[in-house]
Amino acid sequence: MDRCLEVCASTLRGEGNHGILTASGAHVNVPPTPIPLDDRAIDELEKLLSLPLEELALGVLELRHYSQLLSLLPPENRRKLAVTLLKVLRTSGEKISSLNTLNELFLIITPLLQDNPVSASGAVASSVDQGHVSRVFHAIFHEDTDAHFEMLQAAHRKVLQCGGRPEDTISVVTAALSLMNRVRDLEFPEVPLPQEKEMTGGGEEEQVVVIEDLDTKEIAKGSMIQPSAQEDEVNQRREEQQHDKEDDLSYEDEKEDDLSYGDVAEKVHEPIEEKDQIDTLAERLDAGIKVDQPDRTSVEETTKKEDLSSVPQLYPSTSVAGDLFPDEPPLHEDALTEVKPSIAPFTKQVSCRKIFAFIQGIVASLKIQNPETCLILSTQAAVAADLCSRVSECRGDDGSMFSPIAYTFFSDAFSSYERGLRDSITQVNCVVNMIGSLLSCKGFNANDYEALSTKVTQFAARLVKKVDQCRMVMWCSHLFYDYAGGYQNAQRALECLQRSLKIADVCVSSNPINLQLFIDILDTYLYHFEKKNPLITDKFISGLIALINEHISNVGGNPLVSDAKAHFSLIVKYIGEKKNDPHFSPVICN
Repeated sequence: MDRCLEVCASTLRGEGNHGILTASGAHVNVPPTPIPLDDRAIDELEKLLSLPLEELALGVLELRHYSQLLSLLPPENRRKLAVTLLKVLRTSGEKISSLNTLNELFLIITPLLQDNPVSASGAVASSVDQGHVSRVFHAIFHEDTDAHFEMLQAAHRKVLQCGGRPEDTISVVTAALSLMNRVRDLEFPEVPLPQEKEMTGGGEEEQVVVIEDLDTKEIAKGSMIQPSAQEDEVNQRREEQQHDKEDDLSYEDEKEDDLSYGDVAEKVHEPIEEKDQIDTLAERLDAGIKVDQPDRTSVEETTKKEDLSSVPQLYPSTSVAGDLFPDEPPLHEDALTEVKPSIAPFTKQVSCRKIFAFIQGIVASLKIQNPETCLILSTQAAVAADLCSRVSECRGDDGSMFSPIAYTFFSDAFSSYERGLRDSITQVNCVVNMIGSLLSCKGFNANDYEALSTKVTQFAARLVKKVDQCRMVMWCSHLFYDYAGGYQNAQRALECLQRSLKIADVCVSSNPINLQLFIDILDTYLYHFEKKNPLITDKFISGLIALINEHISNVGGNPLVSDAKAHFSLIVKYIGEKKNDPHFSPVICN
């Protein structure tokens, strides 16, 4: 396949012409002259290049001469083949995992990255193609985060070379934020919980069991013998001893002097009910399962001690008096303290801070050309930085280094809003974006959060239209009182609600259709009241209900406010259902 593409490309470039011979027989080199392509040749060449796409998908990028032959087509045909390749890439689900593959792919899709791609179907086709291009940046993946980041940087350079459209820039930043989640988990891994070892009586754990017989003593390593198994073994030994009694003439004499294993086992497994019996048993076990005999002579005691000393000691004897398990190693104080599991150090070159620096450089380049896009990307990066701060703190690290990064991104967003946004609709959308982003941030200290919230509230109060001012200032009340335990300033929240109420009164007085503003403010008041904001009392709810009833009576049967009336009726019904609650009982709904 690659050989066929090479011959075709060489022929179309005119490289097959080796020169001409003059009348004198001299050979003159002639520069290659490309062969012009007519419509039929273009169609055939496009079919030739489309054949390997369905079978090879990204494998066509490994063909060295594929992109060379593709460059001979007109821009419109190149764009069609690029779209076909991206559709195949989406269907196959393949990932771009090498820098060479990425470079070859961008050579093919260059017509789609240009500012004004030639398209016979117009802007609609261009917007559809943009969706395929955006997926390319999210198809970049490598197990090594450093290599993944290097490919993202290369993709951004390609975008800049083709004009740097805002749509492609947004895709690069979004892919970088996705990579940042992986890097964050590597840089601040979760601390594994310590494994608790469950010790149960009669378990299957490996222990050392001391067995003392009449003539021999041995240490058997294996599973702890259950009481039923020990009783069977004791009975078997007794039968063997009874059988050998007639042949062993010294059995009667030794029985009085020595204590058999069966007797010890019977005493060990007797039901112990009194504390003194436990202490006595513990002392006997500390002595190596040795029972004192009142008739034992000093010679016999010496012999017994020598026999016990011949038993190999796998563990040193315990120093704890009354220990029921002398054959286990004693527990020291160091063993009782909690040992923190070791965490592998972060060895990657690309950290979260480096990714944020990369994103900040991209955002800065958009501040003049496209301030709205710059604001959106800045708020997204700020929320991501705040999330890094909280995650690192939850996992035992210092998360304070990410709070200044989040604050810087919010400052960039505010700067873009003040300098570049003039359209009223765009301003409203950006204020909504900033309010939502700030509500998502929980890692700021009180001073920084209050400064940012105050700035957003000022933006809301300076909007062009009064209706927009009313709604945005009303929503800003949520910034100043976090009922989940975060920043709480009841006075500021009440000031936002009172300011929005004054603006709504002006709007309704000029146009009764704006009655919905009063309903929305009542809904917000009710939310803060139900969450038990200390400054939002029943008097505010009752007064606002009376004010709305007055305006409804003035409006009469205007059909333009029917939705507002229905909404108000539902709120009043909800308050009536809450009358059994002592918190809602003082509210007057009539």
